[in-house]
Amino acid sequence: MQKFEIDGTVPLCFLKEKNSFIAFSPALDLSTCGRTFEEAKRNFAEALEIFFEECLKMGTLKDVLESCGWIKRKTGWVPHPLQPSRGLHLLELQNQSMGFIPQIK
Repeated sequence: MQKFEIDGTVPLCFLKEKNSFIAFSPALDLSTCGRTFEEAKRNFAEALEIFFEECLKMGTLKDVLESCGWIKRKTGWVPHPLQPSRGLHLLELQNQSMGFIPQIK
């Protein structure tokens, strides 16, 4: 399997809608939900791993990241910088490789 590293943070918004929590990353246009905040975090970590695995398998990762505004640096890919705002958490992905379970702050 191809190795992929991210060095930086991925913005992650959490929204409460009726009886569900929604986790959304504008940097990847990726979202998921859960019945609780913790479940939404876990589900997002799983969705993120699947997202990267599938992009790597299909050979589309570079195109997908570029279309989302990511920048390739010597250390790896970094998301387009966004300023955190209310309801926006940062998903730490510093020097992580495939197979990671990201830690959400």
